[in-house]
Amino acid sequence: DYATSLVQEIIAYRIESSRKTILILNGTFQDLKQIVGEHIISRLTEKGKSLRFDEEDYRKTNPKIDK
Repeated sequence: DYATSLVQEIIAYRIESSRKTILILNGTFQDLKQIVGEHIISRLTEKGKSLRFDEEDYRKTNPKIDK
């Protein structure tokens, strides 16, 4: 679809331009792979680093108190 193609195009452009890129995802690595495709994942992981945080959603565990 259009959104997936756009994300792939942006990431490819940033890689080819040697620009630093940070991707933040509320999902799994497999979810990201489905969005951007195997080719982009391969390019990202070739020289990039991956950090994984398995914390509970702060908003769910600390609801906002209305005054």
